[in-house]
Formats: sequence, structure tokens, C-alpha cells
Amino acid sequence: MDAIKWKNDHVAVLDGKSLPENECYHGYTNYREVGAAIEENIIVGTGASVLAIAMSIALTIDSQSKQKFDKVCENLCFMIDYFRRISPGTILYRTLFDSLEELAQNASTIQELVKRSKETSIHFSNLLKNSNLQIVEQAKSVVQNGDNILLFSANGSSFSSFGGGIISSVLNNAQKRGLGFSLHCAE
Repeated sequence: MDAIKWKNDHVAVLDGKSLPENECYHGYTNYREVGAAIEENIIVGTGASVLAIAMSIALTIDSQSKQKFDKVCENLCFMIDYFRRISPGTILYRTLFDSLEELAQNASTIQELVKRSKETSIHFSNLLKNSNLQIVEQAKSVVQNGDNILLFSANGSSFSSFGGGIISSVLNNAQKRGLGFSLHCAE
């Protein structure tokens, strides 16, 4: 189960509040919808937020491909500024915004903007997935038989975030190895 999926015409983000009973995704077609979902804590976690931002910007640029190049670049800069205002200043966000600003400054055609903005979102998706796989691999020996595990969640949706996915993977691996452990969640 992926927390976020790239679709041709929208970004699909898993609603963590519906888990484990339902696997429900919300679809977002542009940066405004993603920004509102981030501000309303519907999209939570750095990984999911960064990917949703990158993908929504790519979709928005693609939808503006019939406009003048200068206007699309101006809109890209506006989107970057908007997301800078509503996002924490962590390194992952700054890296994404710097990559997109470089794109706005160096692209010469709308087609290049569309192509490279999509490539940027795919790059960040692969970067996060590879990092998470490495963490899961290193964490396989963390859970021991008889452990009591206490998880904290600010809003109950952390299992749908990339971090929650890591936690779930580690716990699933421990369960597959036949380890007994107690899981406690503090909201």
C-alpha cells in the first residue's frame, strides 16, 4: 500500500484516518488543493507532503502548458513561494524548492518545464522510497521477542505517512519472523 500515488491527472494520497478499516485515497489535481490538504492536516508527514507538493506543481504546470512561457514560469515561482510559506523549513522541503527554482531559472520552453517538473517529482519519490528501504533493512533487528513498543501519533494518521510506512514495515517484518511483541499507541 502506497501512501501517495502518481496518476495521469491527479495525485492520490492515502487517508490515514480511514485505516485500518478502509483504504481510501483522496485525489488532488493542482497545487491549491494539495496546499489546502497540507494546511488542514489531511496530508501529513514530510515525505507525503513533499511528494504531493512536487507532483501537484508538475500537474499544475502541465495544465498551464498552453499559456505563455513567461506566465508559466511566474506561476511556478508563485507556487514555490506559496509552499515555502506553509511548509516547515526542513532540508527536504528546501531541497525540493531549490530544485524547482533552478528549473524556473534555467528552462527555456514550457515542454521542458513540464518534463523536468515531472522528473523532479519522480526523483524525490525514488529518493524517499530508497531511503525508507534502507532504514527498514537496518531496523529489522530492532524489534525483539517480548518487546513493548510505544508509538506516538499527533493526529492518528502517522501510519499513512512515509514514516508510518517504515514503522509498519518493521513491525510486519518482526511479525513474519514470529516475534511476539506488544504494541501501544499514544494519541
